[in-house]
This record gives sequence, structure tokens and C-alpha cells, in this order.
Amino acid sequence: MKARTRTKLLIYALPALLALAVRLLLLADWWSSPVRWYYRIGGLDMQTVLQTGVWLYHGQGTFTLYKGLLAAVLLFNAGTASPETVVIVQLLGGVIIAPLTAWCALRIWGRIYWAAVSGVLAALYAPLLMYQVLVLKESFMLFFALLSLSAVLLVHKKHFTAPLLWWGGIGLALPAICRISGLAFSGLASLWIVAALAKKFRYDRKQVWLRTGFLLLGLLTVFLPVSIINAWLTEGDYFLPVHSPVKYIVRLGGVVNPSTLNVPVAGTPEAKQKSTDTVGFIVNMARKAPLVFSASEIPNNVNYYFLKYKLFPLEYLAGPLLLLPLAVAALVLLSLNGGMVRKESILFVFVLSYVLPLCFFYPLARYRLVLIPVFCMVAPYPVFAIWKAWRARKRFLLLLPPVIWALVLYVNLPPDGFLRATDFFTYGKGMQFTAGSPATALPYFYQAYQMTPDKPVYCYYLGIAALTAGKAGQAEQLFHRIDPAAMGKETVRYYYYYYGEALRLQHKFKAAAELYRQALATQPPKPLRQLLEKSLESCHGK
Repeated sequence: MKARTRTKLLIYALPALLALAVRLLLLADWWSSPVRWYYRIGGLDMQTVLQTGVWLYHGQGTFTLYKGLLAAVLLFNAGTASPETVVIVQLLGGVIIAPLTAWCALRIWGRIYWAAVSGVLAALYAPLLMYQVLVLKESFMLFFALLSLSAVLLVHKKHFTAPLLWWGGIGLALPAICRISGLAFSGLASLWIVAALAKKFRYDRKQVWLRTGFLLLGLLTVFLPVSIINAWLTEGDYFLPVHSPVKYIVRLGGVVNPSTLNVPVAGTPEAKQKSTDTVGFIVNMARKAPLVFSASEIPNNVNYYFLKYKLFPLEYLAGPLLLLPLAVAALVLLSLNGGMVRKESILFVFVLSYVLPLCFFYPLARYRLVLIPVFCMVAPYPVFAIWKAWRARKRFLLLLPPVIWALVLYVNLPPDGFLRATDFFTYGKGMQFTAGSPATALPYFYQAYQMTPDKPVYCYYLGIAALTAGKAGQAEQLFHRIDPAAMGKETVRYYYYYYGEALRLQHKFKAAAELYRQALATQPPKPLRQLLEKSLESCHGK
């Protein structure tokens, strides 16, 4: 076998085959897992994201690449949503990401084994696999972000030829059509290319302008048609190629340490924490920056540290505690070693481009997923630096990489553990869809309640699960602890119906009947009214 063929097999085939193998194992386990039904759980973004695809299918809203995928599935499935098809497409994209990461690493570093390790890390990075079995746009965004980086490196490799610059512009535009945060890399990477053109053709300005024109033409090749589509979909109300809810972005970006992605309600403590000046706004962003590189995850919707034990084979694959400290140590060493002024400076441009919007909002685990391919590309660098220092017999440089790695790991470990009450609650809801019975969620709802007993919603769902499991006494105690006013629109169903049922099943007919009568006095919807009337009749006139 020729050396060139062996090299290609090592760099591209090995990561691709590993990526395919672990994704097939994951798909098989996910198919019968409660996680498969997360898109049906209210309050999670997956349900909302699916709805955006339905709107686009019916010619409403604005166009993004992920909405386009969801709408295409609807189109080919006679208007019926198929989250399973979306997941399979995302998993196939993950198979491509691994060898593409290896190609980029080879182009940057020129080292075969380094490129192979980078590709294998991308193939086996567990959080990446986890998001590929969820109906969220993050894995799709990552694919096109990596594709845009590959386009820039290909343009560089081919010495900035005009036709490839046009293709490079197309590649740079695609991430922005996924999410507005991709716009920063479109702009900064374009400036990086222009700077490289100015250096290469320093004595021929005509060539610089000509080739820059081809790059801009590539960007417009994507942005103009999408703008036309958006104008058509919104009947002329929106002409931009990217969706940018300015008021929402500004209000959310000004909040210090938000606990959720929702804009705080006026009068709440979070709403009062908004930065009121430019300096405060910059300080707010700087405070969030270390969280982007934290070895711990900031969960939203799902939590890797919970699901890695629920989906095979995530527990046995590389996770943030391995990759993130290595990547941060590598970035520090590269910056000290002049990496910002060499070819690998494009990696710093990529990281900066996505860190800025992450710091503007909040660096949740799923948002920073876009950085993972670059982290995989730089992760082997500390090992290379140690080997280089060993051969040069420089003891200080030999100790520097492990010290930086250990410091990053120690500083960013969470003080209060990795798990949240919502992890157990969400999984319990998924269990209900899997088994078709609320009682199956009882252990998970109980764990969520134990972690945050003061939250009415956990008490409420635990009470329902206990009721359906035949534990009416336990359900009564749980419903009794809830302030009815805290349940909002669910007050009638909770306080009057389920609480009443818990009492009735214990033959406390008089107390149950009183709750049913109060419920009927609120003029509930017809289906609930019929349930209440039937339950009241069974109280034997009490």
C-alpha cells in the first residue's frame, strides 16, 4: 500500500469509521430511550424549534438552514413531522465532521498523527453526539461553521485563486444563515482573507481588489437569494438575510448573570441588574468570557453530565473534562508561541468570532458546541509542546503545559456538582411518553422534588405521578403543600381536580366534594367540567 494511501486512511477513514460506529450505537439506544420524546415536552426549545419548521412549511416566518431542513422533512413526509429523520440527518453530518476536522488540522499543522487525533476526538466527543440526537439547531450550526473554516483553509491552500474565493465567500455566508452569531466569523474571516491578499499581492493592488470582489460575490450569492426569500415570506416586512430581533438581543445582552434565556420580567431582580453604560456592558461580557472555556457545562434544556449515563455509549467517550482544559492550555501556549501571527491565526479568529456573541448572551453548553472542532484541532498541542521541550531539555517549558492544564481544570470545576432538578424532571416526562403512564416517572419526579422542594411545579407533577401510582395519601400531602396561586392557569386542574381526587380515593368525600364544587364555580372548559361533575357524583352527595 502506498504511503499516501495509508496516510489518507489514517487521517480520514479512521475518524469517519469511528464516528459512524458510535453514532449507530447511539441511534440504537436512543430509539427506545425517553430522550427520543424530549421534543414533545412543553417548555423545551425542541418543541418550539419544530414549530418554526411548520411555519416555514406553511410559508410563514423567515428562512434559516435548520428551518429549511425541518420544512423539507415535512414536504417529503406529506406534512407530518419526523424528528427521527432530522436526527438521522444530524448524525450523518456528525460522521462528516470528524474527517473534516482532521483535514483542517492537517492543513494547519501539517502533522499526520496530530490530524488523526483531532479527527478521532471530533468523532468521539460525547456532548457533540448528544446534541445530534436532539431537535436543536446547534449541531447543524456546528457543521456549517466547520464547513466555512474549511473553505477559508482551502482558499489559503490554493493561493487565493479567484474561483475559489467565490466558493469561499459562499462557505463564509452559510453559518450566518443558520444563526446570527455566525455573522461575526463571516466578517472577521473575510478581513483575514483580505489581509492575506494584501500581503500576497502587496505590489499589485488590482489583484487585491479583483479577488476581494470575488469573495464578496460569494457572500452575496447566498445573502441576496435568502433576502429575497425572507421578503417574500414576510410580504415585504423583512429584507435581511439573517433574523435579528434587535430589541430582544439588546435587552438580554444587558442582563448580568441570567439564569435563563428569557428576557426578565420588569420589576424582577434580574431585570434590575441591567448594565446602564458602555463600561458596565463590557465588564458584563468580560465576566462571562471564562465560562466559555469552563471544564464544566452550563446546561440548558439538557445536561451532558446527566444524559451521559442514560444514553449508550456516551459514558465511555471523551467529554468536556478531557477536551476543554487541553484546548484552553493549547490556546494559551499558542498565543505565547506566536501562533496569532502565523497560519493558525485563523483558529484564533474563529474562536474570537464565536466567543463574542457567546459573551453577549450567555455561554450555555449547547451554544459553545460550535467551538468544539477547533478545540479538537488544538487539543494535541500541549502533548506536542511537552515532547518538544523534552527533546530540547528545557525543564521549565516541560512543566508549563501540565500546569496550565491543571489550573484550568481546577478553576472551572463547579462547586455544587453537575446535576440539576430539571434533568430528572425532564427525563421523567420522557419516561411518561415512553411507557405511556405517569407513574413510571415517579422516581425521577421525586428526585427533582428532593433537590428543589420549594418549586411548585415539581411538587405538582410528583403528586400526579403518586396519584396514578395508587399513592393517594402521598399525593394529598404534596398537593396540600402548594400555594394554589403559584399554579397560574393550572389552578383549577391542580387544586380542585387532582387534589380532590387524592381525597376522594381515600374516601374523604366531604372535603373532595367541596373542592369539586369550587372548581365548577370557576366555569372550567367542558372536558374538565365533565370530569369534575362525574367525580362529584361519586362523592355520594357529600
